[in-house]
Amino acid sequence: MDNFVLRHQGNWFVREVLGMMRRTFARLEVTSRSLYAIAEPGCCFAGTLLELALAADRIYMRRDDEGEVRIATTPLNGGTFPMTHGIW
Repeated sequence: MDNFVLRHQGNWFVREVLGMMRRTFARLEVTSRSLYAIAEPGCCFAGTLLELALAADRIYMRRDDEGEVRIATTPLNGGTFPMTHGIW
């Protein structure tokens, strides 16, 4: 899905969606509430979902024999959603 969004960045609707996502992640970053991401075996945090997990205060990953938790980046993670202080 992230590759589709990157290919169609020139479309007005995709630009609006990216802007809304950027604002949402910025609000999550400065919220006074504690946010936790829980990664269980067999799940994957990649691209946009990784940004959501990184916006949380903590990420808990359970390691056992059931499977691995996978984390991956996509080109969408390379500065599309800058932090509120401007660093990405």
